[in-house]
Amino acid sequence: MCIRDRYQRRVHGESIRMKVLVLVQFTKDVKSRTYFLFEDLTKAYEFVVKSFVNKSWRESAGEKTTWIMEREIFEYVDNLEELGFLINEEKDASSKFEFYDKEWIKKSMAFHVRQLLSKE
Repeated sequence: MCIRDRYQRRVHGESIRMKVLVLVQFTKDVKSRTYFLFEDLTKAYEFVVKSFVNKSWRESAGEKTTWIMEREIFEYVDNLEELGFLINEEKDASSKFEFYDKEWIKKSMAFHVRQLLSKE
């Protein structure tokens, strides 16, 4: 069973412990490289969306944007200098982190983005 399937099961009530380390470099400047630790994929996806919204807000001189397209979020992901998820499903003490790249992130977060955008 892949991580995306387990994420779907978790959304529907099953408990799966995991850690998601989001590795991101926002610009070409290596000083913009940082990481964030989340307890599940939902929070990691929300971080990516909130980063996009914050960037859009700054670029629009603080004007409130009312309409966000899924395509714009994925373009933002593509334009980040670096983005990757290290995911550890805490099955046992020997569990290791697995790396997932931008393409996997976009595919796996599509469902979540649609749900998030439908709430607005």
